[in-house]
Amino acid sequence: MAPRERRDILEATEESFDEVVFNQSKGTYFLTQLAANWMIEQKKTNPQFDAMIINVSSISATIASINRGEYCVSKAGLSMTTQLFATRLGEFNIPVFEVRPGVIDTDMTAGAKRI
Repeated sequence: MAPRERRDILEATEESFDEVVFNQSKGTYFLTQLAANWMIEQKKTNPQFDAMIINVSSISATIASINRGEYCVSKAGLSMTTQLFATRLGEFNIPVFEVRPGVIDTDMTAGAKRI
């Protein structure tokens, strides 16, 4: 989810920040936790069980975009979530990956400038 309005970080609202970060970061964090615990249980009952987690983040995790700072912050948080779960699930041999696509032509990115 992107901010409802693209605004310079000096004009962004707390409500927009809360909405984007809540939906992007909290949702992924706790869904990953739920899936990870399920996968661990599956591994305990069947050591041959094969699983992995793949999070789709964005190039915005590391590339600054001052007209949608809350989106960049949420994607950076998702990158850290991926690293945390990868570290934690290593002992169970459950890999956790992140994909960081660039700008994809959708309604959400219509306001993005392409070079």
